[in-house]
Amino acid sequence: MKNINLIHHRYRPIAWMIFLPGLILGSVAFFNDYSPEFLDYYVWEIFPTDGIFENSGNEGKIFAKTKNNLFNEIAGIMVILGGLLLMISSRKREDEMLIQLRLNAILWSAKLNAVLMVVSMVLIYDFNFYIVMLVNLILLYLLFALKFEWEVWKLNREGNEE
Repeated sequence: MKNINLIHHRYRPIAWMIFLPGLILGSVAFFNDYSPEFLDYYVWEIFPTDGIFENSGNEGKIFAKTKNNLFNEIAGIMVILGGLLLMISSRKREDEMLIQLRLNAILWSAKLNAVLMVVSMVLIYDFNFYIVMLVNLILLYLLFALKFEWEVWKLNREGNEE
């Protein structure tokens, strides 16, 4: 089997230390509408608006400076980077079986994510669809992590029973 390029296994714990806190912080921000004041900053915005899909008085401008709380962005970046590191960091003993499990988990999570997206596009509208898109940002990584860890756990359990 062809070898795939993965990063060193020492990055796997770092990936978990980025991914899990990002999930927790993102959940806190999402469900409790939490945004600490010390993260309020003026940032550059592309195609500025006052609210969701409203005009801001900045018609014709491509960039504008706006005040924003960076808590959501930090949590989202942590989830995406941590999830990506989880996908591409090897295990201590990465053999052909684990590579196959990894590729199957990535394919499975991509397929399930696509099906959920299509169903969401057909059945969910307006602001609820926006919320579904936010959840979809992390779903691929979360599905991969759950599927891959489950398959490795099953493989280890079968190996211990023999």
